[in-house]
Amino acid sequence: MVLEILEEAEKPLSPYDIQRILRQRGKYLNHVTIYRILDLLCRLNLAHKMLSSGGFVKCNLDAVEGCHRFMVCQDCEAIQEFADEGLCQEENELARNLGFHTEHHLSEFSGLCSRCHK
Repeated sequence: MVLEILEEAEKPLSPYDIQRILRQRGKYLNHVTIYRILDLLCRLNLAHKMLSSGGFVKCNLDAVEGCHRFMVCQDCEAIQEFADEGLCQEENELARNLGFHTEHHLSEFSGLCSRCHK
C-alpha cells in the first residue's frame, strides 16, 4: 500500500502524508510501521528519501546502473531521477584519493526545469 501511494504521488511524501492518505482510503498503519516500510523500500532501491524535503518518492529507474540522483525544480517541484555510472566512478575515485571509502552517493540538483525556466 505504501509503495502504491508513492507511485501515485506527484511530489515527495512524508510518513504522515502517507498515513493521512491511507486513512482517507479507510486503511490504517501507524507512523512507526510506515517509517519501517519506507526504510525497507529504500534499502531495496524501490524508493528514495529526498534530501531537500525529507519526503519519499518511488524509484523510477529500476535496475539502472549508477547511483540514483535527482533534479528538483524550485518552482513547480517536478522531480527528475537519473543515474550516471561514470559520475559514480569519478566520485568514488575522488573519495579514494582523499582516503575515504564510499558506500552511498546522495545528491540533488536544485534549480528550474526546462518548462519553468522559459
